[in-house]
Amino acid sequence: MKEAIVKDSNAEYHAHGKEIISASGLKMIAKKSVAHYLNGTQIKETDAMRLGTAVHARISEPDVYYDEIIELPDFKLTTKAGREERDSFLEENQGKTVIRNGEAQIVEAIFQNYQHHPLAPKLVHNSKIEYSHYGKIQGIDIRTRPDGYNLNNRVIWDIKTCQDNSPKAFKSDIYKYKYHIQAAFNCEALKAITNLDFSPLDFRFIAVETNYPYSCEVYALPEDLIELGYKEMEKAWDEWKLYKETGVILGYQTADYAADGALIL
Repeated sequence: MKEAIVKDSNAEYHAHGKEIISASGLKMIAKKSVAHYLNGTQIKETDAMRLGTAVHARISEPDVYYDEIIELPDFKLTTKAGREERDSFLEENQGKTVIRNGEAQIVEAIFQNYQHHPLAPKLVHNSKIEYSHYGKIQGIDIRTRPDGYNLNNRVIWDIKTCQDNSPKAFKSDIYKYKYHIQAAFNCEALKAITNLDFSPLDFRFIAVETNYPYSCEVYALPEDLIELGYKEMEKAWDEWKLYKETGVILGYQTADYAADGALIL
């Protein structure tokens, strides 16, 4: 794939499939294996994911929010007529993200807290938002679609919705969802494609709660987590590179094996 920076849709970005590796692919390889990544089924969109999409749009692209996000009216789903009205509504709004009735108020409450945060709006202001980046690292096709980054200070930022954005809880989410690998890969991918220097020390997570009081916090990664992110990313990258160059699809990898070939935990 040729090197490119394009304003395509999220659907167009994901339509390239699994052969062009991304941060999410490397995270899956790090958590499980190349085999799991290649053979995994597409994740079914949930109500929580749709709410997250709405929050992303409201914060990062408020000008298009009302064109792309719509709230489901309060249909009486206990009746046949109500269910038919819902189905008709969904048919008329295909292509839009439909959030549950009452969730528009949640999105607005999150947006208001974001606006009053002393740092978060400054990160988003004057950023390059929702651009897909395609290129190569070590001859391997890559892609990345950061929520946004600022060309002046080289800060990459990413919005994360969560139920608890306290420091302890969000740090646990970083380990669980491999956000440190995402930060490492995004920095390296943008360096390769833009020829500009991006440091994971400047990577910022805008963590917003989807529960009352819908607080907003901004987090940076400590150096030990950055180091771990690079270590895990590089291991996943080597396994992916082996597959791309030889066709070998690795399963679970551990440090040690028993004499009979069993994996040692």
